[in-house]
Amino acid sequence: MGGQYQNVLVVDDHKMVCEAIAALVEKSGLAGKVFSSVTTQYALEIIKNNHIHIAIIDARMPGVSGIELASILVKKYPLIKVIGMTSYDEDDTVVEMLQVGVH
Repeated sequence: MGGQYQNVLVVDDHKMVCEAIAALVEKSGLAGKVFSSVTTQYALEIIKNNHIHIAIIDARMPGVSGIELASILVKKYPLIKVIGMTSYDEDDTVVEMLQVGVH
């Protein structure tokens, strides 16, 4: 990683949140290219077609959850650093994300 720009994927089912986080990452100047997705399916398509280094994933999303997506990435794409995020603080969301191997 030393000095190389990283490609980042932001996944959140709330479009405004997803775009805002992607914009913040892009504005930091630390990312090479920033991708965003509001669905797990599209996120997997992005990953299949691009070299992603870091994935920032919302834990709770409809359909295939961010926790399930994180689990898939940890197993199929072990070189991607997966960062989980959530606004839930009264359930086991953080524990679940850590159990699947997110950073």
